[in-house]
Amino acid sequence: MPAYPANQIQYDLLHNRHGQPPLPHETYSDLASLPRLLTLPESAPHRDVDKIVLTTNHLTLHIKTAILAPPTIYGTGRGPLNTTSQQLPSLTRFILTRQFAPRVGPTGLTEWDNIHITDVSSLFLCLVNAALNPIQGHDEDIFGLKAYYFCENGRAHVWSDVAVEIAHESVRQGYLKEVVTKTVGIEEVPDKSWGTNSKSVAERARRYLDWSPQGRSLEEEIPGIVETEAKKLGLKRVGEE
Repeated sequence: MPAYPANQIQYDLLHNRHGQPPLPHETYSDLASLPRLLTLPESAPHRDVDKIVLTTNHLTLHIKTAILAPPTIYGTGRGPLNTTSQQLPSLTRFILTRQFAPRVGPTGLTEWDNIHITDVSSLFLCLVNAALNPIQGHDEDIFGLKAYYFCENGRAHVWSDVAVEIAHESVRQGYLKEVVTKTVGIEEVPDKSWGTNSKSVAERARRYLDWSPQGRSLEEEIPGIVETEAKKLGLKRVGEE
């Protein structure tokens, strides 16, 4: 089951830390922080679904469960249906239509880890192969109550910096006249994640599944995201109106 990490997002929202930088003690490892991840408060995002998956382990011995929680996913998917993620395309549409790069909160220093969609799919494949392996399929560190997987590539982005880079790329492609930044409140943006932090360490997949992310960086994908979202919006380049 995929779901983004609910760890520091929940903390920031509860303590009104909109736009503030991440706190070191709110960085979670899917190994060292497992007890905290399995007992998140009921109000945490996706906690209701987590509980259904975790409870399944008590009901039957024949189902192998794993929870996969990536942070910001980027890149173009290869499936037959939806091929785009949410956060970066949404931020790009906001910038293209509102014509400014948002900086949420007083400092705009919120930070998320990220992962390319091909690295997410490679982790799913690792889990499928492990399920078919007679040894790994019965390993309690791979499936079952302990099987909570983060999925990050070791890099992180500051949301306000990404917004400015998207604005610069929009100018380069001719969809904006200039780069403008504005400070906004979290209630003014459609995605609250831009004003919160999500810091996770994907140790479990690296240790037990020999998983290693190989995808392109988030920054390398920004030009394609701008081009795709501008076309979806039917925008014309500056001077073509």
